[in-house]
Amino acid sequence: MSRKNLICLVSVLLLVFQLSVVLTTSGCIYVDRDEYKDEYVYVQREKADAPTFSPLSGEFTEDQKVEMYYTPKDSSSSSSYKIAYTKDGTNPVVENGVIKNGYLYTGSFMVSSFTVLKAVAFNETFTSDIGRAAFSFKVSSPLFTPATGKYGLDQIVSITNSTNFSKIYYTTDGSSPSSSSSLYVTPLTISKPVTIKAIAYHYGWSYSEEITANFSFQPDSPHFYPTGGVYDSTFDIIISPKIVGSGVYFTNDDSTPDATKTKFTAPVPITSSKTIKTVAIREGMETSNVNIANYVLKTAAPVIEPAGGTYGASQTITIFCKTGDAEIRYTTDGTDPTADSALYTGAITVDTTDTQIKAIALKSGFENSNIVSQKYFIVDGTIAPPAPEFSKPSGTYENSIEIEFLNDYANEGYYIRYSIDGTAPTSETGKIYESDSIYVDKTTTIKAISYRGGMIQSEVKTATFTITGTVAEPTLFIQPEESEFDEYQSAITIDIACDTTYSVIRYTTDGTEPDASSYIVDGLISISGSSGAVDLRVKAFRKGWTPSETIERNITFKLPDPVFNPEGGSEISKSVLLTISQPVLGAKTYYTINGDDPKISGALYESPILINSTTTVKAYSKLAGWTDSETVVNVYTFTAPLP
Repeated sequence: MSRKNLICLVSVLLLVFQLSVVLTTSGCIYVDRDEYKDEYVYVQREKADAPTFSPLSGEFTEDQKVEMYYTPKDSSSSSSYKIAYTKDGTNPVVENGVIKNGYLYTGSFMVSSFTVLKAVAFNETFTSDIGRAAFSFKVSSPLFTPATGKYGLDQIVSITNSTNFSKIYYTTDGSSPSSSSSLYVTPLTISKPVTIKAIAYHYGWSYSEEITANFSFQPDSPHFYPTGGVYDSTFDIIISPKIVGSGVYFTNDDSTPDATKTKFTAPVPITSSKTIKTVAIREGMETSNVNIANYVLKTAAPVIEPAGGTYGASQTITIFCKTGDAEIRYTTDGTDPTADSALYTGAITVDTTDTQIKAIALKSGFENSNIVSQKYFIVDGTIAPPAPEFSKPSGTYENSIEIEFLNDYANEGYYIRYSIDGTAPTSETGKIYESDSIYVDKTTTIKAISYRGGMIQSEVKTATFTITGTVAEPTLFIQPEESEFDEYQSAITIDIACDTTYSVIRYTTDGTEPDASSYIVDGLISISGSSGAVDLRVKAFRKGWTPSETIERNITFKLPDPVFNPEGGSEISKSVLLTISQPVLGAKTYYTINGDDPKISGALYESPILINSTTTVKAYSKLAGWTDSETVVNVYTFTAPLP
């Protein structure tokens, strides 16, 4: 057998640290492709007679409470034992029951840095074997909140971990962080794509794992007011961004919007059916997804009154359409009307039974309305039940109301049907009234009839209730909440609400009074320092109501103080590299090391500063749209090491 394919294992000694187990092996392994035979001899010492530890040796992410135990091999022994231990890796020494090296164990104690414990049990005549335990510590990994992702608003990023008294260091240039990187002190404000890497450090512990978070930005799509749908009259639309300062661009020719298309600056009139596409564009962010709204203008269906049914005498029929300037075409022979049918110019008299009137409304630029139809039966001498009687008259009311019908219809054996959509009910259409009140909290027209089998229906009764009042003031909920005189040190999000139902909240950011052309609130809006000082004004509107009072907030942004690593105020005995960071990413920091004011003669901070003598460092940060930070002063006292 050649030397290259024979490995001889002779007296391999394995020490298993905690259990003090000795394993001796001998034999040979032949490593060619032939079958091999191995022979081993195992010799295992029995378990050591030594103290044990709880917890056992290991690596931990938090301080540990250590306890020691000793159980003699001779369980029948009635002798009392004490435990002596060391924490510096040396062996505990006991002579004649007296500790010469180490400490007397009196109870549990905390271990918070790398420690090797050794312990023996003893009494006046006995000393056990040495028990050993090693405790190492690794800082828990940083946690980013929010996590890696793509966001539609500026983000305030917190970096935390669960190890008490640890420090977190981070980078934003893709490099791996170390203790000389930016020191995390306060949440970071980010508004552009960035990769943040972070580690956590604790003296005497191993560094945490390096954690990476990638943040990218794409503004939420602008929103339309009113939303796409079918409408029966012309109107204007407002396109509002989610982030103040975003540019909103739109098209109405089915092309894809971008920065070369029309920028939204004023309400867009919808005078014919259109498809509007829009995007939000903001520097440093991806273009938003395209939001699409389809607006269809369709002439309102004509309303024929009175409704079809059985009547005891001839009826005068009127037809009207709520779409302004629409023309109405109709037939009386049951055929569907077209643009060539008779033009409605005035009331129609129906005095023969089984007459069906059909009508359609038309307007240039609008789709034709749906065809409506009513059929009339004239039966002389037939009696109708009493017409419905409303509990309140038509009129204007400042609060919501409840409407009932005062008729004794249940005892007299007839029914009431009503509608609130503008159409006239019949004996087969509309909602059957069943004694419950009709709740009215906005301007509403109610139409109602009475009817009974074998009788003609009553005339249609109509009442219009206008609900008005003053819209409640909007309420602003700003995050983060911390502020002083509306001065913020990070981007903010604002949720705006109004207690008045059916209200629409509008806002401006330039100090002008909100009106019907202003942006609409639809969920959160975001404001950051890049927007500059914002004179926010918010007002709530509701049709037919007095608008709310205007809420004003003058919002400014001030950069937080620059962060120094290492911190000043302590003596140093060797050269250090000073790192200065700014929690608002994108801000520039200027500094001096000669005592001068950095706002006058400061140099732009671009890389760590070498400190190798007593130095006073002054620094401040600035960023367009933000108020400059305060000037921070740190003194580093250099003490030469002793010879």
